[in-house]
Amino acid sequence: MATFPTTADQLTTEFFSTVLSANVAAFDVQLVEAQGAMTTAARIELHYAGDAPADAPSAIFAKWASPIPAVQQMATANGMYRREVRFYKDLASSSGLDVPRSYFGDWDRETGLFLLLLEDMSGSQVGDLFASRVDEVRPVVEAIPAFHARWWNHPDLDGLRWLFPVDHPAVIKGLGATFAASLNGASTKFPQAFGGALGNLSQRIAADYGAMAKRFGARPRTLVHGDLHLQQVFFPLNGPGDQSGRFAIFDWQTIGRGFGGQDLARIIAACLSPEDRRAHERDLVASYHAGLIANGVGDYSLEQCWDDYRLGVLWSIVTNVIAGASIDGDAMDALARPAGTTFIEGFFGRLDAAIADLEVDALLD
Repeated sequence: MATFPTTADQLTTEFFSTVLSANVAAFDVQLVEAQGAMTTAARIELHYAGDAPADAPSAIFAKWASPIPAVQQMATANGMYRREVRFYKDLASSSGLDVPRSYFGDWDRETGLFLLLLEDMSGSQVGDLFASRVDEVRPVVEAIPAFHARWWNHPDLDGLRWLFPVDHPAVIKGLGATFAASLNGASTKFPQAFGGALGNLSQRIAADYGAMAKRFGARPRTLVHGDLHLQQVFFPLNGPGDQSGRFAIFDWQTIGRGFGGQDLARIIAACLSPEDRRAHERDLVASYHAGLIANGVGDYSLEQCWDDYRLGVLWSIVTNVIAGASIDGDAMDALARPAGTTFIEGFFGRLDAAIADLEVDALLD
């Protein structure tokens, strides 16, 4: 059984005092209003007895497993909780990326439950998926080359046995089945999203997921975030020059061994409006490629990078179709409305346009 608190009501001052090496006298737990799909999250204010160490946080951010059994089972079966804990414990400090600081992380093999205590980032703002702007996408595109280059075709990738490669037989079998079932669910809920290029290409992926995965596996290998969109990124409150908050990439439950185009296409093609993407994607891909070269990646041309970006659109199709099967369309429309768009347009329409513009279907011929 887990030897750490697995719910908010199991937290104690003794636990915090041990973890933070400070005398915590009391704490206040406030559940985050917008909970993640796979976890329970809370902001915890800490009160110390006497003078606390200079680096003792006044608040921290806690993440636990979802209380919903079906969600918890799915996340555990896919190793999502374990992966995020392992990222913060083993990889974060040498990732080359700005990420929230971790104070504690543990995962229980028997129950699948976990706890992460992370830096309180409430002084920063999270990006908006539906109101995505080029000036938000660009710093992400400029940040990820250091992370990808650190692991580019690195022999140590094979040592990360807790992360299956994107073309591993178990991944192909599991994700292939999940995608096929999710496509049926998503296309039934949102038929208007699947009447064109997205629907046609999704059917091809469902018919032979392994063929696509093998193309993924043939590309230069690295570590990828796996779900890199703007709602996984913290920004300073009022732009890059603001001292309130900072830039950081979070939510590492989907980290995996894959290819750089997965993250690149997700942050560009799945986040920007078709108009902004068309106007800026060549420049953004060139900036990403220049970052790889500056960080030591060799024998990788801009043309190869562009093709990997196109190939990465396929990964975003997989991700959005699987998510779409369980998403509440009305709730998502409410989030999209202030940006002057709809859930369908933002979540599926951008990919539909990218498929056509970039001739992504040809990559499966």
